[in-house]
Amino acid sequence: MSAGARITRSGDSVSQVRSGPDRDAESDVPEWVNGPAARATRIAQSPPEPAWDEDSGWDDAPEPYRRGSRGGGHWGRRLLVAAGILLLVLIAAAVAVVWVNNHLNGAGGETVSVSIPSEAGHATLAGTLTKAGVVSDSWLFKHYLDYRGIQPVSGGRYTFHRGEGYRAALHDLDNGPTVVQVRLTIPEGFDLAQIAAAVGKLPGLSAQRFLAVATSGQIRSRYEPAGVNSLEGLVFPDTYFIDGGESEQQILQTMVDRFDQIADGINLASSNTTTGLTPYQTVVVASMIEKEAKVPQDRGKIGRVVLNRLAAHMRLQIDATIEYAEGVHKAKLLDSDLQVNSPYNTYKIFGLPPGPIASPGQASLQAALNPTPGTWLYYVLINPDGSHAFATTPQQFDQLLAQARAQGLVGS
Repeated sequence: MSAGARITRSGDSVSQVRSGPDRDAESDVPEWVNGPAARATRIAQSPPEPAWDEDSGWDDAPEPYRRGSRGGGHWGRRLLVAAGILLLVLIAAAVAVVWVNNHLNGAGGETVSVSIPSEAGHATLAGTLTKAGVVSDSWLFKHYLDYRGIQPVSGGRYTFHRGEGYRAALHDLDNGPTVVQVRLTIPEGFDLAQIAAAVGKLPGLSAQRFLAVATSGQIRSRYEPAGVNSLEGLVFPDTYFIDGGESEQQILQTMVDRFDQIADGINLASSNTTTGLTPYQTVVVASMIEKEAKVPQDRGKIGRVVLNRLAAHMRLQIDATIEYAEGVHKAKLLDSDLQVNSPYNTYKIFGLPPGPIASPGQASLQAALNPTPGTWLYYVLINPDGSHAFATTPQQFDQLLAQARAQGLVGS
């Protein structure tokens, strides 16, 4: 036993009290002091060796045996949570893109006509198109219109497609309202009253307003003489396509412009050279040709009869002028009809009536401008197909008239 150490006994246990500089030297402690029991106590107080787990690794091990720095497992969980959130955001963004795209670019279905009031605001426009099934969300479409800064549109009927989407709807709005046209056919030989009646049958138009404008002098033809305000004979008979919303004045202007175009094309202004008549007088002759001729081959001959009788200072005695004077069409004229007091009664007056009695077509205008050469002074209906026979002398005319009466084609 070395100096500085002492042994004490307490019951059956033996302990060594170390003192001095050698108290930490474990090699100085005799084997019999430490013994097997002391070594077992030291082993029991040491931390256990951690076991490796395939799922959790070392995270469940006691603090001294965990891998890495303190809190490393918490960072892993945070990364997993962040990745999950990012994935959800991406999925939500993809869904939003598809949803917006479906609104902007709809599939489009059957055609639908929608009436939009004039100067409609975004709310009205969005509500109207949503109700018609063109777009699917009134609130969203209104804000889309706000975002695009769309100006108020013109009123009218627009053509869309059901479920066509916002972009297509804006394209259709840019195209403007659908132009609804009405077909208007004016036959050759119609007078102004008959033309006005035809116009008055169109929606929103009036025969009275049309006739009032046509006799007011507001609209004039280049072939209308000064002092004449009626457009009788200067409204060209044709087929017109009238846009919805056109006024009587606009329609009349179109018809007069068409007449001037046709007259220019046949060089009506040259009538002084070809017939010795003014262009307006030539229109008067053409109007009588239009009412009298029933077959094309008679036009030029009837025109020649008129010019020959004018040159001979004979009354024209044209039945169509009586009908115009009386304002009615008759299959056969009576003697009493021939006595009507009117400047249009060519059975009483000499020369031409004061104006046209109908609207002549191009063929009748050309026949008046360039009549068939001949010496005829008379003509009479000779065939049920409407053709006439022509005569130069009164005797020839009497013979033709007898034939016509025998067939019941003219009155006695």
